[in-house]
This record gives sequence, structure tokens and C-alpha cells, in this order.
Amino acid sequence: MIRVLHICAALDGGGVDRFLLNYWQAANKEILHFDFVVHSNKRGILEDQIEELGSAIYHVVPKTEDFIGYLKQMTRIFKEGSYDIVHCHQGYNSYIPLINARRCGITNTIAHAHTAFEPESRFSSLLRKISSYLTRITASQLAACSQDAGLYMWGTHSFTVLEDAIDLSAYAFSQTARSCFRDRLGFSSKFVVGCVGRLCPSKNHMRLLNIFRLIQSDHPESALLIVGTGSEEQRIKKTADQLKLRNVCLFGVSNQTGQLLSAMDVFVLPTLYEGFGMAFLEAQANGLNTFASKTVVPEATRISDLIHYIPLEATDSEWASCITKYMRKRTKFEPLPQADDYDIKIKADQLCKYYLDICKDDTKK
Repeated sequence: MIRVLHICAALDGGGVDRFLLNYWQAANKEILHFDFVVHSNKRGILEDQIEELGSAIYHVVPKTEDFIGYLKQMTRIFKEGSYDIVHCHQGYNSYIPLINARRCGITNTIAHAHTAFEPESRFSSLLRKISSYLTRITASQLAACSQDAGLYMWGTHSFTVLEDAIDLSAYAFSQTARSCFRDRLGFSSKFVVGCVGRLCPSKNHMRLLNIFRLIQSDHPESALLIVGTGSEEQRIKKTADQLKLRNVCLFGVSNQTGQLLSAMDVFVLPTLYEGFGMAFLEAQANGLNTFASKTVVPEATRISDLIHYIPLEATDSEWASCITKYMRKRTKFEPLPQADDYDIKIKADQLCKYYLDICKDDTKK
């Protein structure tokens, strides 16, 4: 059995977190075993599901709070866990845990990029390039969630694309869930604009609020459903109040994403940058007309004709106009055609082979 330790920020419903859960649920547990390191004392909403799959989850102090304490905790985990592979999901900042893993005798180390084209100053660009270099020479393997993320993070160096796959059937539209959540939220008769994503600056919720303001001014019986948690939560609430928006619900983080998508009528997320964007796959799988930032969100997220890419440079009015063209009451769901590139059952087998090949190559050295 191959023992893999995944290092991530949290297991609280973000894109990377759900990527890991999806793959672990579909993985062959006779061949693979996953454990996880998270950088917080807070227990994430996905942890119960992950522990039910047999994983250990280690909470460590963030290195920015206690660097020496962090190193000691990570060293103990590396030495006691008998891991064959350490798979780090911290992009160009992966070099610190990976150096430590190698020091503890773990030679198979993967640095995984999950973001692309972040707005950055000259100083932050220089810092990223230095950190990327340190990570490249430390990791035995480089990976990325998309071609764009890999090119942004690793440049011309060789990397493997590990797609953000999902179980399409898990996000299928449910009329029962739709009625339940819309009644619960008081949105039964309303046109619901929705999104799922971490509440952070890159997801651009401030822009979403302004777009929704225009939609609501023309269509008073509109509502906004925001699913997720993060640093921008209070700012979003304050801005919604300042704009005098009605029927705005910040639902918080949830492990019922499929059901909440069923409560929506359109999915809108004008992100500033993305490595890939698993939420856009989930929305399409639910049968939602889905609106994403053109060029920012990779074209590879198109698994149906339901996704519409709008330039970030377009005005709020242009965004609102595109969205309201698709105002309709959802009463049925047509299953999407098979999307093998993002089918978790197929991709989990490929990930297993990826790990097996890494370990096989290691035995030849």
C-alpha cells in the first residue's frame, strides 16, 4: 500500500479541499492510503467525511505564527507516518515542508499548483519566482490543476496536470432539494442568483454585489445566495447593506453543495484569477446557466453549453444584461453528456497510477 500525506491549508469546503475529498472518496483504498496536514486548530466541515474514510488529520500551528513549533510538529509527522509520498498543495510555498520531508528521508515529494495569474506587484512577482525556484529544486514532481496554473507556477519545467474532477451525479438537480432550501430561505418565488466559493478577494464578491444590484433594480423579486466562508464575509455583509440590497443570504460553508445549487437559477462568479475553477463544473452538472470571467477561468471548464464567459472588462450593466437573458424557472434537469476529462472515477484511477509510477521510479534509483 502507498501511503500519501497531503499538506493543505484547511479541509473546510474550499476548492482544494473538495478536490482532495473527491479523489479520496473515489480512490482504491486497497492500494492507497491518504492522511492530511492542515494549518489551523479549526476543524473543517469535510473532516468528518475524511476521517470516516480512514484518514488521520494532523492540525499544525501555521509557520507564520510559530516557525520552530511548526517544524517540530511536521518533523514528528514525517518520521512517525512512514509515508511513501508527500503531496503539498501550497503552490510555490511548498519548499519549506518539502525540504523538511526530504530531511526526514521522504524522497517522493509533489508540489501542486492550484492557482494562476494572480495580480501581483514587482516585489511579489520576484518573491514568487524565487519561491517557485526553491520549490522546483526541492520537489521530485511538479503538478498543477490546469495547464494555465502549471505554466504560471512552473514555467517551462515539466509538470503533470491533475484535473479537478468531480462525481457529476452528486451535483444533479433535485426538485426536492430546490423546494426545501428555497422555502427555508424565503426564496420560493424569487429569481435566485447564486455562487459557491471561498469569501476572499480573488473571488470578487464585491463585483458580484454590484452586478446583482442592477439585476435587482430591474427585477425586484431577485435574491442572492452566497455559499462559502472566508476573510471577506463581514465586508460583503457591510457592502450589501450599503447598497441597500434585499434578499441577500450568506449561507456559510456547507457540505450540501449539490442541494444548494439546485436552489439557484443562475450561477455567477466574476473571479479575478483561477487555477481552474471546480465550482463551474459543479454548477453545470446541476444544469445551471453559469457565468465566469473570460480568459481568467480556463476554457477547459466548458463541459456543456451552459457556461458563458464574460470579460472582466465588461461593465456591470453588461454582466447583468447577459445574466438576465437566462431568467427562467427551473423545473427539470437534463443530465450532461459524459465528461471523461473530469469524471472522478476515471481520474482517481489515473491518480493511483501516477503515485504507483512515482514509487516504481524511486525503486530504480
